[in-house]
Amino acid sequence: MRKLSIKKAVDGAVSIFLITVGAGVFAFSVAAFIRPINAPLGGVSGVAQVISHISGWPMGMLIIILNIPLFLISWRELGIRFIAGSLYGMVLSSILIDVLEGRIPPLTENPLLSALYGGVFYGAGIALVYMRGATTGGSDIVVKLIQRRMEHLSMGRVTLIINVVIISGAALVFRSIESALFAIVVQYVASSVMDAILHGVDNASMALIITSDPQGMSDAINADLKRGVTGLSGKGMYTDEDKTVLMVAVRRHELGPLKRLVRAQDSSSFVITLNASEVLGKGFKHMG
Repeated sequence: MRKLSIKKAVDGAVSIFLITVGAGVFAFSVAAFIRPINAPLGGVSGVAQVISHISGWPMGMLIIILNIPLFLISWRELGIRFIAGSLYGMVLSSILIDVLEGRIPPLTENPLLSALYGGVFYGAGIALVYMRGATTGGSDIVVKLIQRRMEHLSMGRVTLIINVVIISGAALVFRSIESALFAIVVQYVASSVMDAILHGVDNASMALIITSDPQGMSDAINADLKRGVTGLSGKGMYTDEDKTVLMVAVRRHELGPLKRLVRAQDSSSFVITLNASEVLGKGFKHMG
């Protein structure tokens, strides 16, 4: 019981640390790179950014105000732990945005560099918060609520729709098509950085191989690539023949050698390759 409580305390401390660092990095990206070029963010932060541009009110304060009703609506459905972590991340990042804005000297006068580096820090900050099961508030909460009621909709699609509407509206307010274009750069870079941090840079690939010599192909893959192969029972519906479909997971840089090996072993084989965002187990990432 004591070991369990110590582990829980350590896990809680790690969560607070990562959310704090993530909120700080997120706030830095907004104050140092994104706000100076008026690249509109998506979600509640983007709405706050527009209102701040029109009214002159602090952006961080507006983020907190706009998030209050979202947290009040969602706390019962999304759980106290998620809400507590997200509330902490949202309030801290919002305060830091207002503290840092205007106090950081221009790091570059090139707007494209600002968009690129803003996306890097923005994505890294959000990813650190996501790693501990929290968010910085805003549209993430809206998306979770929508998906609970409309399970057929993907989070990515709902987020995209919300961000497109907000970024388009912000571009009209800023009277600049360039601001929307820079926003797209920020969002693309940020999503790439988030995926790299959350799922790993070296994404794996999976290959499905249909061959007339499954045992020989499997032996060759085991011997040359040192990768395990799984045989799946299948049936060719056109030929009405039973087939063994080989499934093998490889790292991205091993995909080329695998294709060459398959071609050399059986040039008439049929190969399907798929991207695997994460592979857990021996030879890949350890299961945490």
